[in-house]
Amino acid sequence: MIDALDAAAASLSGDLARMSSIGHNLANATTPGYKRQVGASQSFEASLGEQGAALARAIPRFAIDAKQGALRVTDAPLDFAIDGDGFFELRTGSGPAYTRRGDFRLDGTGQLVTQSGHLVMGAGGPLVLRSAAPVITRDGRVLDDGQEVGQLKVVTFSDPRSLTPSDSGAVFTAADAALAAAPERTPRILQGHLEASNVNTAAEMVKLIETVRHFESVQKVVQGFDEMRERALRKLGEF
Repeated sequence: MIDALDAAAASLSGDLARMSSIGHNLANATTPGYKRQVGASQSFEASLGEQGAALARAIPRFAIDAKQGALRVTDAPLDFAIDGDGFFELRTGSGPAYTRRGDFRLDGTGQLVTQSGHLVMGAGGPLVLRSAAPVITRDGRVLDDGQEVGQLKVVTFSDPRSLTPSDSGAVFTAADAALAAAPERTPRILQGHLEASNVNTAAEMVKLIETVRHFESVQKVVQGFDEMRERALRKLGEF
């Protein structure tokens, strides 16, 4: 039998985790390429397996919503958006990473990098440009002063929802070895565009209100159990 207070504690922990996730979504509502965090459902059998002592430690599982955000025109030559599936591949100090945030820039050596300084990968390695206004074709080929210097590396995943977001929420890693990156054969790149966050602020606010109300309801249940125990102890003391 699951202790009622253990179940309540698990529920409160879950609500706190949901509020943190919703807050992160709202904070990144204007971050280009951000993918909102959503609760990941699990099978009934898996839920049963978490009963007992583990229930008190249960924290909701979250996944990213890989749905494409709106594409907006910026006309900046180093702003790129992917229309459809895929992620730009990056090279970071801890290994490969992936993003749909395409507001890139050139570093001091002419390499194409993210705003955080991560190298943007081409099919043959990092992309080095002489001009700050290259031409990018729809299939991702990079033309610099009329010369083709490489092609943006765009990759896909069998289940992009399982990618692990970084603190920024717009850069992801494939922590699961089963999530192997595969080159996108027909990428559709739009130069002078950025993909907006896919967060719906109004919907997130509704979820936040629902979660806060649920948290308050469970608090009242806990207080009720506490009062019942206190009365029971008093009665025992009368014998």
